[in-house]
Amino acid sequence: MKINPDITVVGNVNTYAEFFAQKNGNEFVLSGDINNDGKTGASDLVSQIKYLIGQKNFENGISRLAADLNGDGNINIIDLMHLKNKILEDDTVSIQSLAEPYLPGIVRSAPEPEVQAGFLNFAAEYSDDILSAEDQKGGSNRIYSPLSIYMAFSVLAECCDGQSLDELLGFLDVSDKDELRKINHDLFTSLYFDEFKRYCRMANSIWVDNEYTCEEDVLKNLADYYYTASFSRDLNSGTDCSEISEWIYQNTSGKFRPLITPSPDNVLKIINTVTFKENWDKIFDTTAEGTFYNGNDEINCTFMKGFSEGRITETEDFIKYSKDFRDGYVMNFILPAENTDVRSLLSNSETMNSIFSSTGEIHMVTASVPKFSSSSKFDLIPVAKTLGVERIFHNADITPLLNPDKNGRSDTYVNEITHEAVIDVAETGCEAAAYTMISTAVEAPAPDYPVYTFNANRPFLYYISDTNGTPLFIGTVNNPTEK
Repeated sequence: MKINPDITVVGNVNTYAEFFAQKNGNEFVLSGDINNDGKTGASDLVSQIKYLIGQKNFENGISRLAADLNGDGNINIIDLMHLKNKILEDDTVSIQSLAEPYLPGIVRSAPEPEVQAGFLNFAAEYSDDILSAEDQKGGSNRIYSPLSIYMAFSVLAECCDGQSLDELLGFLDVSDKDELRKINHDLFTSLYFDEFKRYCRMANSIWVDNEYTCEEDVLKNLADYYYTASFSRDLNSGTDCSEISEWIYQNTSGKFRPLITPSPDNVLKIINTVTFKENWDKIFDTTAEGTFYNGNDEINCTFMKGFSEGRITETEDFIKYSKDFRDGYVMNFILPAENTDVRSLLSNSETMNSIFSSTGEIHMVTASVPKFSSSSKFDLIPVAKTLGVERIFHNADITPLLNPDKNGRSDTYVNEITHEAVIDVAETGCEAAAYTMISTAVEAPAPDYPVYTFNANRPFLYYISDTNGTPLFIGTVNNPTEK
């Protein structure tokens, strides 16, 4: 989508506003940069104050745009407060931001076939394990993003070494970090696009407790190959943990704002987000009420109906209907054959690979698909363990990122892998979002006490006391089954 090249885009650096302006040839103005020197600071605040008390005029149109921070067309005390907060926030970020990816540098291009195959194998192999895991939302529908999980685990692998790295490379089905870097870089550049109302956005971040010093070469690799922003924060601070939650909220189009619990044991958090919003190339023409059959259950719901060009793949196991979105994306509806079911498809990686790789033949299709929304939330630690990932939950070797000689300890372990996803499919298009969060903590050293065995398998005495030993209750137990 192109906009009038004479229109000036106002926003912050390294954001979608700057990306959009560069992509479409529009002039970009940094919000709050009243003096037009490429940054916001005290001099801009002085100019804003002088304007408000009548000592300065903004004859330069760019200055007026930059001074109107809330974009309401007026310059007043509210804009002054926004500018003051922005300067304070920018100062904080400039001190603690460790590395930033360059999103405007992304040029969308198709991935190489082997890169595509590597990721598809991951999705084909593990979809059944993830979608059959316990859904904390409790619904019968399930939704997850293999892309989000793959990217989050990839960032973790980039930070690891030794047996931890070997297990993660096996889980991701790659031979080394070089291959993993190429896959992630190609996936990002082949999928990422942003037209504001239509987009496929991905974002990676790593948040390291500010007690630790990171290796700069690892942060550079994370930014260059995984488009990962790195931050140093106090992970035992409620304020800083709220900032992480806000980052997820902003990068999932407001779909998720998880509670991030502060803890003195927190070491780092790796977060990936994927958000998708697209319109059908040919919208569904009408809707009608109908019956959805699930075994013996008959469910009344709304069906979207349409007649348009689409692609059909028909095998003995499934029928696949592929319907195009406007910007090169496709929604694929997979109907199991009469003699099978969805679970049987998911549990066969060869069948899933066949589903992913089949392109189908073009037909004019009369389609009837139910409108649906779905949300899921998974704890992926049990899933990862069943798939052979064990080491990181006992001793995650993240020494490439946090050199133990500089930080004094290396006894970290993964204590959280959360994945949450949501989707809404309607007549005009589809909107979906997901995030994956991997957290590590320090393993508290076990106290070196003498080992003594106490076995209360005969009558005993007990009492309840305060911290000074003052007994509150005293009793004896001669028969533990007696009430």
